[in-house]
Amino acid sequence: MYRKIILICLIFTALLWIIPLSGCSSGKISVKDKDDQIIAELNQSEISNDTLYKPYLEVVIAEAISAIAKINNCNLDKANKILFEKDHIIETCFDAKIYEAIEKSYLNSELDSAPFGCALTDLNGGLCAVYSADLNEDINYANTTLSPYSSLKPLSVYAPAIESGKAYWSKVYEDSPYKQIMDENGELVNWPENATGTYTNSNTTVYQAIKESINTVAVKCLDDYGVNNSISFLKENFDINLDYESKKATNEDEDEVIGNLAMGYLYDGVSVIDMAGYYQIFGNGGKYYKPEAITKIIDDNGKTIYTKNNDYKQVVSEPTAFIMNELLQGVVQSGGTGAGAKMDDIEVGGKTGTGIANDCHWFVGFVPQYSCAVWHGGSLVDNYSPQIFKSIMQALKLDESVKYPKCREIKQAIYCADSGLLCNENCKRVDMGYYFADEIIEKCKIHQ
Repeated sequence: MYRKIILICLIFTALLWIIPLSGCSSGKISVKDKDDQIIAELNQSEISNDTLYKPYLEVVIAEAISAIAKINNCNLDKANKILFEKDHIIETCFDAKIYEAIEKSYLNSELDSAPFGCALTDLNGGLCAVYSADLNEDINYANTTLSPYSSLKPLSVYAPAIESGKAYWSKVYEDSPYKQIMDENGELVNWPENATGTYTNSNTTVYQAIKESINTVAVKCLDDYGVNNSISFLKENFDINLDYESKKATNEDEDEVIGNLAMGYLYDGVSVIDMAGYYQIFGNGGKYYKPEAITKIIDDNGKTIYTKNNDYKQVVSEPTAFIMNELLQGVVQSGGTGAGAKMDDIEVGGKTGTGIANDCHWFVGFVPQYSCAVWHGGSLVDNYSPQIFKSIMQALKLDESVKYPKCREIKQAIYCADSGLLCNENCKRVDMGYYFADEIIEKCKIHQ
């Protein structure tokens, strides 16, 4: 009797080795970097906190599951099982040198333990590195949705307004309140506020408004362009979730959400990865490539079952992208909100963003090779994101010979800083701007 029991037990144990239990994962995912080196081997979608490159690997696995779901026309749970049932190789854009540059720049900053997120793409949508840091290691700030604040202005206001002809480099708006609103105490107050807490009540050019992040001009420029037009532009080109803003603007009034679009108070938010992707358009001639970490997925038979799609959307024309590039380079010049990102030998452009009561800070910037979004929390008065961006780029030792795309459909002209129109011999405050080659700007009438 005992011999039979022992025999049955031995047979059952042998079967356990031969036949995997139903529903258990048995595959291994080998993740490779851009140089074909294995950076991780995973056997489940949950990645432990001590895993090297965890924030990037989370993005990779999420992308892989999504790709498998589309290939097999199934839901994400089923796709997760399929992915880990057998061995797969996932090739990615990951660059360890970029990751290390981000990590070092963050650790050497003055952020201490403040929450931090960063994402860097090339200008063709390849997600080269992401980084996240916080006391709560379960949060990946690279792919968490956040309000972009003023870093959205170039996308929601200025680029589409210039593309449409509603705005141009030197167009002026008065730096004064757009309207009055009722505050929490039932009193009428001026809106919007500028970061300085003051208004100049004088004409301010688009160039100066972007450089100094002047909220009044952004709101008035958006009013010219149209809130619903901005919503359509962002949804159609970047697939940003603006359901809340769209319903409000349609069912109530555009003014109800003009601040959401003009100053980036988005209800549903966007991620750091998203913002790095959007800003590609200012460095590559107006082309938007959705950021992707994965370049290829290979199954256990050596068959390539997924390849990165290199399709893009021409979001704005090359002339508009060129003008926006030059406008955003102004942000890092002396007196600009992103002056900390300026580099001596590399042309840097970008835009800052600051949360309500300084609860968070952004700098989304670009160089001729990359687009990079830097975000940090911590309720700090100072924005350290521009300096961190600069530190990252300096560590990468960028090739100074690489330049932005040229554009022949552009002209330079000298304008009057008071009127925003082309200067005449009587104008005293003048500057140089970029315009469409066929754009007709009148001569200044203030100083005739």
